[in-house]
Amino acid sequence: MEYVVAAYAVLWVLLVLYVVSLGMRTSRLARQAELLSRLAAPDDASPAGD
Repeated sequence: MEYVVAAYAVLWVLLVLYVVSLGMRTSRLARQAELLSRLAAPDDASPAGD
């Protein structure tokens, strides 16, 4: 019985680590997408005629 509990514990730890890594990857990609959108956007501070 203790092996079953240990196996479930290991699976839960691996699942939590996987979800945390997905969250970190998603937040990093969101930051990179925001940076790219800022770099690709036209500069609103410059005059239109220049």
